[in-house]
Amino acid sequence: MVRWAVFTILTLALTGIAVQRAAAVTVGAGPSIGSAGGVEYFEEYQDWSYDDCRAVDSHGDSTIPGGGENARDLVAFYAHDNDADGGIYFRADFLDLFVAAEDSELDLYVLIDFDSADTGAQVWPDGLPGVPAIRWDLAVALYSGQFWNVYDASLASLSSNNTNQSAFRGAYFRSDLDAVEFGIDRSLLTEQGWNGTSTLRFQVASAKDFEASLADVIPDSGSVDMDANCPTAKYAFVLHGNQAISPATTIQGLVRNEAIRTPNDRPTGYYRALESARVFGVPANIHVSATLLASSLWAANPGNGNDGVAFVEEIAAFFNDDPNGGEGALIWGVYSEHIMPFFEGSVNRDSISLNENYLQQVLRSDPPNANSVFWIPERVARGSTFEDLKATGYGWTILDQINHLREWFGNDAADGFKIHRINDVNCFMINDEPDRFKFANTDGGLWIDTRRLLVEKAIDVDQEQLVLVFDDWEAYAGRSFLSFNTGSDNPDNFNTNLRWLANRPWIQIVSLEEVASWAWTPIDHGTDISLPFETYDFLDHATENSYENWYQGSGLEEDFDGFQPFIRRDSNIRTQKMFGALSTYVPTNGAGIPNGPGTIAQDVFSQTFTGDKDLFSLARLSYSTAIFETAWHDEDNGERCPDGTYCNPDTTFDNVADFAAKLQFLNLRRGAIYAEAAEWAATKGSGTTAELRDIDHDGENEGVLFNSRVFLVFENDGGRLITALARRPDGSPVAMMGNLLGFPDSDDEEEASSNGGFRVSGLSDWWAMGP
Repeated sequence: MVRWAVFTILTLALTGIAVQRAAAVTVGAGPSIGSAGGVEYFEEYQDWSYDDCRAVDSHGDSTIPGGGENARDLVAFYAHDNDADGGIYFRADFLDLFVAAEDSELDLYVLIDFDSADTGAQVWPDGLPGVPAIRWDLAVALYSGQFWNVYDASLASLSSNNTNQSAFRGAYFRSDLDAVEFGIDRSLLTEQGWNGTSTLRFQVASAKDFEASLADVIPDSGSVDMDANCPTAKYAFVLHGNQAISPATTIQGLVRNEAIRTPNDRPTGYYRALESARVFGVPANIHVSATLLASSLWAANPGNGNDGVAFVEEIAAFFNDDPNGGEGALIWGVYSEHIMPFFEGSVNRDSISLNENYLQQVLRSDPPNANSVFWIPERVARGSTFEDLKATGYGWTILDQINHLREWFGNDAADGFKIHRINDVNCFMINDEPDRFKFANTDGGLWIDTRRLLVEKAIDVDQEQLVLVFDDWEAYAGRSFLSFNTGSDNPDNFNTNLRWLANRPWIQIVSLEEVASWAWTPIDHGTDISLPFETYDFLDHATENSYENWYQGSGLEEDFDGFQPFIRRDSNIRTQKMFGALSTYVPTNGAGIPNGPGTIAQDVFSQTFTGDKDLFSLARLSYSTAIFETAWHDEDNGERCPDGTYCNPDTTFDNVADFAAKLQFLNLRRGAIYAEAAEWAATKGSGTTAELRDIDHDGENEGVLFNSRVFLVFENDGGRLITALARRPDGSPVAMMGNLLGFPDSDDEEEASSNGGFRVSGLSDWWAMGP
């Protein structure tokens, strides 16, 4: 049932819409709007504005069954009066207009009434049964792209493919966009007595060729007039980019990759999603970690498509208010995507501050505001995690429709399209089914069930609903973990879906920051600091329903907090301290764990977060960078069944992931060197001093050599110079040698023994080979 009448008087239907009448409508492909994935695209139906949309109709109400049923299922009607060119234009959207449906399965009728005296015809043209809701003065019957008839109230033909052809402005069908547009001369109406200004009323119907029966009608009863506006569905997508400090070649291969291509032989890469959003003029919600930005700036390759610096500039262009470079909103977060519940308090809040400062500097973005959205890494949250968001000024975040709502509150999944207020923070919900099918297509357009959902949300009386999808940027790039080395068709398919969505004014593609500004009424769940760990579906499955199983270890997961990192794996020499946890982490499940002083996590924290913030900035960055994806484990059980559930329970033992071991077991403790250097810079001592002391919390002494100008650290094994810092004239330290933030070659202190290693100490004896 169509709901157009309700929404003509509801201002909520117009929320956030800039009502602009298009200067003209072009019947046909229109001008080029640019290329995405190497394919040129054209304006198509994007010259129709929201102000042209008159009604949205429910799906599934086509009454003539058969193979063309969805092609006759009307879901929207538009009318555009352009007196500048003397034309009146019409458009209809269908649920699924398959190729050449207009040649055998579809006829379309637009009845037009302009006479308030109601003296027009009250029968359907072409002998169709039933009585129209209006007495019409002119009717346009569209049979295909080449056949039409325009009738007056006496059913005489005013224009057809045989008579007065020039009065018809043409028709343009596209099955991949599931729409048709067509037009007639205004003179056809004025010659029948229309004064050119009185309000036109319409009733629209579809039928099947050569069958005396109506299939679908807009509106279901009554009529819709030229002043009506349609309700809208709201849709948003999130690009989530996150990499640790990585080599330039790694980042360049992710930005654009000509070797790893989609099945359609198009390049993969981060740039694909940005390109699609820019070409089709839709806003992107972009979360990008500071460490990915930093790595990209090191991955310069000027003049090439995989240039990391150009990629950063392209992201920045989405926030500079110039639509030519793309439009979007920045989603904020922590510096390097650590798992927040284990670091509540100082670490979280400092990491948020570091991230804000860096993103503002690199992306030239405005600082966060009251409507800014915060990204909780991996959506791993518990009740107390929200306190760090509030303490840093964030009132909005993103969680999951199924897991967080169902596990915390038992809510019906339908509530997931609403805003939920949890512990005084407003939460957008990622919607399970449309999210799972965001890379799926139907007949060259959006997945059919998502189409149906958007129609339902558009005509719902409750207009405060949002359909939200998300994925890692690698998935949008065609390089998700299941297709990293082969390439998937995700970027091509998502490009197809964005194009389909952008061609529908009754679907508002929005930024989350924009929605936050609309003051929707949330579903308030009150305050409960004791809410347990919760995350998204796969991670819940991999961690046996709690991320704490990854941090604390279990019968199926290697122990992380109780792990004693290796100093040398080949000799089985380990640190004396366990990695442990901060004293502020109190397990939700009541487990007894190694935490507080005497653990690597706490002792390095105590060194790093207790001094002058400027002098200790590199130490704080080192800590925040090292806890990237904290305690992540490998997972070998991820097969999903068709219904979206996991085919088998997770019953295999999983180890701490290699990258997590390298960053947390080695980098975090070695980051204490920067805290020591900050203390050295603060003392401004003189003379030369040599010491042996345990500077990296491994239980072995390192050699430390310093004077008022330089600070050098030598490793116990081999006398390797692993880092060197110098003091600027203003007294601040700067790292001159050694990369203690990037990926090491292993999780112990052994270094690469061949070219290509990520870390090589100073004073090493290396030589060049070849020319």
